[in-house]
Amino acid sequence: MTTQPRRGLAADTTSTVPAESGRFARSDRRPRREPSLSRVIEAASLRGDGGVELRRHSVPDHPLFLDAAGALARGTLLRTPDGPVAVEDLAPGDRLVTVEGDTVAILWIGSTTIAPGAGAPPLTRVMPEAFGPGRPAGDLLAGPAARRLHAPPGLDRLSGTARVLTPLADLRDGEGVIAVTPPGPVRVHQVLTERHTACDAGGLMLETFHPGLRTAETLAPELRARFLSLFPHLTDFAGFGPLGWPRVSGETLARLTAA
Repeated sequence: MTTQPRRGLAADTTSTVPAESGRFARSDRRPRREPSLSRVIEAASLRGDGGVELRRHSVPDHPLFLDAAGALARGTLLRTPDGPVAVEDLAPGDRLVTVEGDTVAILWIGSTTIAPGAGAPPLTRVMPEAFGPGRPAGDLLAGPAARRLHAPPGLDRLSGTARVLTPLADLRDGEGVIAVTPPGPVRVHQVLTERHTACDAGGLMLETFHPGLRTAETLAPELRARFLSLFPHLTDFAGFGPLGWPRVSGETLARLTAA
């Protein structure tokens, strides 16, 4: 089933113009030209009065901005208390069922388009039951920012944690999980919830958005401010809260489990 957008979604619309151009400071304090404004992110955020604010942002061609909107392909079904709902039919204020079995409210939804061409990141296609019965239940297409919550055998004994988040792209095996380059543009989405968690996406537990614990330290002030402007309810990176689980790359995971 699908849900209708929250009441007032179309009426409560705010647009943003591209931020003025400037320069980003390099770590060695030499100025550099800012990244080109080559990506558009459409964002819907929950206002304090319960309404929904819509904004359209022109943003730099920087991986962090793609991470904010590039996890779930259009049509991905997320589990809600009322049943599965396609990600494009969700709205801020809706609730998702988490891996822990409780629910969290969606605070923000971002979407962008990945178009084929030079430099375009591949998507990841997961065949039905590639990770076991019902995981996923059907064919699933994910964006480059998707991370899967899983419990690799023996990991708790080696690292002290049972579950980790691993980029879905790092779990490609050429058979059940493969890289794909669609012939045409693909709309991708990501959701920010009231706490970082993982939710059922077509049978796989995929994480909700979080920029990472130390990301702010790696960004020049201008880029940091521009990124935060995507999230009108936040004033700093601390507002994203803690990560629910450690993030471990496929390469690191292979080393740990081979030990």
